[in-house]
Amino acid sequence: MQAFSTIAQNASEAAYPHLWQGLAGAWVPSLGVTGETLRDVSGRKHHGTLTNMDPATDWQASGGWSLEFAGTDTAGGNASQNRVALPRDYGVDVLTFSAWVRPKTLSKRGICTSATVYTRPRFAITLLTTGQLEVYRGSNTTSTATLTTGRWQHISVASDGVTTTFYLDGEFSNSASQSISVPLQTQFMLGNNYWGAFDGYMDDVLIHNRVITSRENKLLATRRGIAFHRKRRRVYSIPAGPAFKAVWATRATTIAGVLQ
Repeated sequence: MQAFSTIAQNASEAAYPHLWQGLAGAWVPSLGVTGETLRDVSGRKHHGTLTNMDPATDWQASGGWSLEFAGTDTAGGNASQNRVALPRDYGVDVLTFSAWVRPKTLSKRGICTSATVYTRPRFAITLLTTGQLEVYRGSNTTSTATLTTGRWQHISVASDGVTTTFYLDGEFSNSASQSISVPLQTQFMLGNNYWGAFDGYMDDVLIHNRVITSRENKLLATRRGIAFHRKRRRVYSIPAGPAFKAVWATRATTIAGVLQ
């Protein structure tokens, strides 16, 4: 388990501070097991609650810690679905949702939603049986790139209310027009939506209140938790040659005299 004190707590501590611009929330299971609470490590304290999940078994060491979702519920909305309930409406109409996912099966299952599980959402991301991602925001649009089972993949979906853009593993997939007339609502949920519960593992979920760039997508897709890497500290060394030793011998004598 990684101590939270060893990760970047803000942009000034981060190796890649631009990834913190517009960061509305970040939930990163690989940083360590935290029981029934999924900590928001963005500093905004939007901690999530594991709901209808067992912390003893749903925290899984799958290439680093992640959360496992069972994917056993049927479509149509079910209040008993396993999910992570996030605490508030983020109040944004422009957003990028990104995450590392490892599907166990390809079935029509929900990755996230902006509504409670038993109501039809205004925003939702769903994994289809084809491996494509589908975004619902008043209408549906799908990615051209497809996910596969049994391996970690990085997904990114940006929606500005006019255009929806998909990335898979840091590479641009496609974009499509998707005009909306209503804003997002209610709290976000991870691991499910109206069409069912995700069947697989999830990690490194970020929500930005902006459309992140192609370069940022490539960076996030390099490895999990990269947004929370700390800046490297530079350590300078001076060769301890004869001249160096002579200078510090003189200074040590001076300091000793002052202290006396």
